[in-house]
Amino acid sequence: MTYYWVSAGLVVAGVVVLVLVALRLRRALRHFTALGNATREVLRSELGMLRARRAALAVAARRRVGARAEHAADDAAAVRDTTAADRRLVADRHMP
Repeated sequence: MTYYWVSAGLVVAGVVVLVLVALRLRRALRHFTALGNATREVLRSELGMLRARRAALAVAARRRVGARAEHAADDAAAVRDTTAADRRLVADRHMP
């Protein structure tokens, strides 16, 4: 009879330990899931900020290139105007 009670007690203790371990694992899994979700959100936010920064840099670069092209167009127009003025001067000098 004593053997029966000892065996039953060990079985109950084993079941209790298994339930406690399962609850602990479940809590740890929830914690790591929440941690993983938080990490994912932070990474997504950082990625969004990096994309926004890259887009801003691209816009600034396009503006610089556009400004350079605009200045180049102004310079070309000035050269054309100067060349036309020089031609007129030369033509005026050679006129009788």
